[in-house]
This record gives sequence, C-alpha cells and structure tokens, in this order.
Amino acid sequence: MQINETIMKTPSTCPVCRRAFLRPGLVASTLALALFGAAPRLSAQSDNFDSGTLSSAWNIVPYPAAPTVSFPAVGSGKGLRIQAATGGLAFFYQNPSYTDFYVAADMAAWDATEDQAVVLLARAQNVPTVLGTTAYVCNYDANQHGAGATDRLGGEFQINRVDNLQSINTLAAAEVTLIPGRSYRLVFTGVGSLLTARIYDAFDLSSPLATIQADDATYTNGNSGILSYSRDSKAPTDVTFDNYFAAASDPDSDIAPAIRHPIAGTPQVVTRAPAARFTNFRSPASGISFTVNTFSTNLVGFPARLYLNDVPVPLIPNDPAQVTNVTFQTLDGALQANTVYAARIELQDVSGALHSTNTFWFDTFSDAFVSTEPVKSVEAEDFNYLDVNSGLDGTFQLDPITVSGLDTNGLPVNAVPQGYYTAQGSEGIDYHDNRTSPETGWADYRADDVSTTQGGRQEIQDLTHTDSPTAPYPTRPNDGQRRKYAVLNIPEYEVVHTDPGEWMNYTRRFASTNYHVFLRVASFSPTQAELDLVGGDPTTTNQTTTTLGEFDIPNNLMRINYAYVPLTCSGAPVVASLGGTNTLRLTINGTPTKDSQVMSLNYLLFVPTASSPLALLSSATVGGPYAEETSAVVNASAKTITLPQPSGTRFYRLRECPPAPNIGTITLAGTNVVITYQ
Repeated sequence: MQINETIMKTPSTCPVCRRAFLRPGLVASTLALALFGAAPRLSAQSDNFDSGTLSSAWNIVPYPAAPTVSFPAVGSGKGLRIQAATGGLAFFYQNPSYTDFYVAADMAAWDATEDQAVVLLARAQNVPTVLGTTAYVCNYDANQHGAGATDRLGGEFQINRVDNLQSINTLAAAEVTLIPGRSYRLVFTGVGSLLTARIYDAFDLSSPLATIQADDATYTNGNSGILSYSRDSKAPTDVTFDNYFAAASDPDSDIAPAIRHPIAGTPQVVTRAPAARFTNFRSPASGISFTVNTFSTNLVGFPARLYLNDVPVPLIPNDPAQVTNVTFQTLDGALQANTVYAARIELQDVSGALHSTNTFWFDTFSDAFVSTEPVKSVEAEDFNYLDVNSGLDGTFQLDPITVSGLDTNGLPVNAVPQGYYTAQGSEGIDYHDNRTSPETGWADYRADDVSTTQGGRQEIQDLTHTDSPTAPYPTRPNDGQRRKYAVLNIPEYEVVHTDPGEWMNYTRRFASTNYHVFLRVASFSPTQAELDLVGGDPTTTNQTTTTLGEFDIPNNLMRINYAYVPLTCSGAPVVASLGGTNTLRLTINGTPTKDSQVMSLNYLLFVPTASSPLALLSSATVGGPYAEETSAVVNASAKTITLPQPSGTRFYRLRECPPAPNIGTITLAGTNVVITYQ
C-alpha cells in the first residue's frame, strides 16, 4: 500500500453490477437478505448505491480535502465513484464495531493510469483523527511499482496493518494485475487473529484469483468500510465501488471457495470441471460440466450457452425445466484432442433480465503427446551453452534431452552434459541479457545472467507461502508438472525476470515437416515475444535472423496462470517449415522498463500440422485482421490459388511474416477468384 511521504509527514459489461430489479431506497437489513438470501443479521450492512445518494449510515472522513462523490451508471444501476484529492484519501465507514468481520465490495471501475489503492477497511479505530487511525486493510494497488513513464507494470493485492496511519506493515501480498474495464470483487474476513483476503474476477465466482492470509492479533475490533487512497503525492484517486456488504461472519462459507453473485437470483456457475481456470492436459474424453445455481427461488433460464473458441457447443439438458439449480455437461466428442481452448459460459434467469458469464482456458494436449517425436518441447531454460571441453559455443544436446536439476530434497539429478543443468552460455552468442551478472536468488538452474527459478515464480508471500531459499518447493505455485519431471521428483524450471530486448538461442534437430508453434507462458500483463530463425554461425556472434512470427501474450492476471500462446503473424497462425538442425531465437519484445518481469516462460511446443506454410489470407479491410481462406486450392506448379468469389470486398495476401505484397494478379474465372502468386 505504501503510505506516501506527504501523509507520513503532516466500463464494459459487468456481470456482477447492480441491476434495476433491486429498487433504490431499500433499508440495509432488507437489502442484506436480498443480496445473499441469508438469515437475518441485525448487524449486517449493505449498499448498492442505486439511490444515487449516500445514506446517513455512512461516515466520511477525507484527507486533506473533501472528495468528489458521484453515482455513475454501473450495469442497470449505479455505483459509488470516489475521486479523492491529490495526494489524499477518503474513508467511508459504518457502525457497528465488529470483532470477527466480513466485508466485501466490487471494484466496478478505476483509473488504471493513477497510482492508487482500492481498499477494504476492517477493525478500524480512531478514523476521525485520520493520522491516528489504526486498522487492518485489504487493498489492491493498481500500479505497485508506480504509474510513471519509467515505472514497470504490475499490480499487487495486499493485507496491511495500519498503525496510526504513520506506519503501514504489509502482512501478506500477491502479485496480481487486474484488467481495466472489468469488475472484481474484494472480500476480507477476520476470525480471531486469522485474516484472509480474496479477490474474484466477476467472470468466475467459482474460485478466487488469489487468496492471502495473515495471523496478527494487534487489533481485535473496529469499524468496516471502504477507502480510496492515493499512493502518489502528485495525483488524485478515481475508483468506483458497488455492492458493499459487511457482517460479522462469511455468508458464503457453505459454498467456498465460490461466492454468491452480489445480485440476488442471478444464475451463476458454482462448480466446474475443469475446476482450475487455467488447465493443462485436460482429457478430451472428460468433456466439460458445470453446476448452476440461483441461490433463490428464481429459475434458471434455458438454454445455457457454452462457447469453445467462440463456437457454440451443445449441452445437456437442453429442455426448459423449471429449476433453481442444474448441472450441464457436453455431449461425447465435444472436445478434440491436442487443441487449445478458450471457454465461455453464458447464463440467464428465466425472465432474461439477470445474466452472468464464466470464462476459463484449457488445452487437450496429453503429456505423452507433447513428449513424443515428432512433437518437440524445448524448455525455456535449455538454451545453447559453451562446451567447456571443446571450447565451442552454441552447443546443444540431441533429443530426448535428459531431465536435470535439483529434486525436492535439494539433491542434484544429472548435470551438463547429462541435461542442461549448471551449463553456462556466452553473452551475445547463446543468449543476450540486459544484466551483466547473475541475479541473486534467481539462478536456480544455471549461472547465466538469464534468471531462472524452480517450482514457479513466487507470486504469493503470506502465512502459507514464503520466498525463503530454504522453503519447501511446494509453496511455490507451478505449471502442470509433466511426467518426465515427476518421475525424478524434480519441479519444473522457468525463465523469469525477462526484459525487452533479451533473447535465447535454441539449436535442435527437427523432423522435416510443418509445425504450429506454441509458447507455454504465464503473465500478468499483455506483452509480446518473437520467434526467429537464426542464420549464419550460431557458435559465434556472426548470426542473422529471419522473423517467423510473434507470440501475443495476454494478461493472465498472475504469473502462475500458464497457457499456450500460438505463434502468429498479423493475427494469423504461423506454419513453420523446419527440418534437420535449426537454431531458433526467442526474443522478449515489449516496451523497455514497462514490460520488465511481467511473464514466466516454461517451454516452446512444436506440433506437426498438415497445413502448408503457403496459404492465402484475406481480410475485409486492408489493415486486417487477416484469416486463412480454408476453401482456397493451391496449384504449386502453376503458382495459382483458386477460391469461390466472396460476397463482398476482400483483400488478400500470402502467409509470411512479416507480410509482403507478393501477389501477382487477381482475376475472375466464372464463379471463382484466381490469384497468381510470384
């Protein structure tokens, strides 16, 4: 959270936003029942802000000046927008005083360019004195490293103890970067000395994005509320809250780790298979299933819709049964093997007025498939090295490469030349790193300047996680472990702490065929990496590169959420033609400093395909995006491509990266378009 020096010294569609069916002006105790369907609690408070005013139950304490308060549209209702003064803060809290507590609110919107904290307040005392305030806070810092032009990207979710507002003690933290324009729900609970903070994506209420815990008995009771806080003495705050709720106990403990939708009667996904939001090696025979509940007498509307890669998929049951909860599943054969999927579930109630969306990502590769030739996995940490015996740089090993490293007992298993563990490359030949020496604490696999870690990047530091070098590896979240590592009891390694401009060379022997290429990567910011084919002599600095394509890496919210990102060029999948010995270069792109340390690299995956590198791409506009014309017929000897005439104007190019104007002529022949290429 980081108190600033000044104080120390003196909308896209949101599935959890308030809808109009909850009328403005409901009293707090009644609204608490409407929101959660819970037993009456005299001490519970809630506010959906739809009335467009703040009730007298709210106490507002500004510093150094009064905030601007407004009630913008959020969904079909309203939210509370707080714009605190430059370098200041604004407390909003209610009575009574809680010992055990539960407090939650939606982050409906925030200015992602400001260095600010969005805060839930608990066990707060002496708030009217401002600088004398003591409390526990759960907060999201949108720009943990600052919002300036030279500051790197990255958010952080924290539990802090506030001591007289002069001292902020971080008790737990998780590195999370939320996506502006989306809604997230912050949940903070305290039972005795155990403090737990969770953050949920509105598009998945079945489990939290992150959970952090702390054990601290300093403060035993106090008020709950919300706080808008500037971490920059030169900037204001701007955040919109919605659906505030506070009570003495957790109303969702019966369905944990899920929480109830803040809008009563909304059908929501409570459990799902696969349960993890990012899943590796899902068996296609398992299909997809999910349970929906409205937690009220409201009925689930039909049909429920499941989209896989934006294509609708049939579900059973598909009849309009009158139910408040139901389990849906896909038909046999719905999933194809060796496919990467983005999934979206869309639900509504029987009236069609209440909606929710659930999103998740998975693949149906199998461990055996990605480990068997001609499929090839290239570990990010296994880049070329210097052979100390021959003195030759650009050294590589033949597949199958021996798995090597430290097992969970800290014992070495194999080492160069049996595997790449402890190998060391040469700067400017085998790799390029902006550092000039190995990074302390981040050289688990090799002593190169390239940073590596075992067991996944440490994203969470709290009561149950630690970044201590002596900590057991299971405390470090990891990607799905492959069998070749599991049988040797070796957690997988990743390349981390990357910076734009850095690169690594990988020399391997490939079966002569065409390949789709994927990068297995976790990230908490959208960024890019590039794959090049290296020419010249990879054992010297006399190297050239030809671009094969880019990996457009999305924000997966945390650097422990791994997914396969395809190699593309101008948005179209790349087909790489490889055979024999090839040297490939993986380069980190992005904006210097801003894109520093935003991802964790596990491996490159090369999957044979029947597709040809030569393909016709088309777009409705000259700037794209371009997609492959699957109906095109290529005559390689005549150098022509024939396809049906489109119904509208189309622009064409051949697949290559970067795109080149290499089409000769376009003619009409009856009902077909005939394209001659050079």
